[in-house]
Amino acid sequence: MTTNYAQITNIAAMDLPIPEIDVACFENIQIRSQLQIVPDPSYCHRIVLQDIDISANLFKKIFYDSATTSPTFNTLTNGYSDYLFSLIPAPPTGTDVTYVIPGFPNPVGYYAVLSKYISLMAPYRIKYPSGDPFSLQDDILDNIVLDLKSAYPSFLELFNTCSFIDFNKEMTNIKTLNDLIPSASVSASCALNWNNILELVRAEYDEIEDEVSNWTETEAYAVLKITLVIKTTLALTAMSVDNIISTTEVVFRFKVNFSEL
Repeated sequence: MTTNYAQITNIAAMDLPIPEIDVACFENIQIRSQLQIVPDPSYCHRIVLQDIDISANLFKKIFYDSATTSPTFNTLTNGYSDYLFSLIPAPPTGTDVTYVIPGFPNPVGYYAVLSKYISLMAPYRIKYPSGDPFSLQDDILDNIVLDLKSAYPSFLELFNTCSFIDFNKEMTNIKTLNDLIPSASVSASCALNWNNILELVRAEYDEIEDEVSNWTETEAYAVLKITLVIKTTLALTAMSVDNIISTTEVVFRFKVNFSEL
């Protein structure tokens, strides 16, 4: 995935631009798989969520907890370390697991703390810029209706609440990103490793500050974006027309504080 700095956000209190980096993309999540998927017509909808404030050590624990066997040197931490993108697994239901994380005086629990950062539910997820609560189920259904109306409006009268009972039952079990794994996949070509992120953030702030030597005094932040791509198929072959693939992209924007590193 290419890095895009086209949109720079200015924070008045810092008076520093915050770089925005595309970290990873969950691809081809099939909420309802079909035996036959016809690629056309295909429709895409994009939802951007409000920024999620998080420390670099928390972000790394949630999304980068798998070390590589061949570490590389990075100038941000002046050491050899590298981690691949991999979502932290959820503990068994009814139990909690705690982790010791640098910068935190006490162990941090998955359900108590970490899960809210990858939650798909309100009040943790809010849509930007409207400020409306985010509902993955409602947005996907709205997008399906819009796409059907655009392609075959006469078919709308054939659908009612009962048409989506199975879909609704499945969606009620999806509350965090963990509930979409392992049905989601992240290919190596579209996910930055942790060392890539550190070097990119370092390069951005070196350009501003000439050379960053003390990150705790620099107030270094970066928006790390993770895109969830969900494809739902509306099977219409019985109507002698092509299936409709409705794609919903959900952009998570993590405003990460790197000053603690």
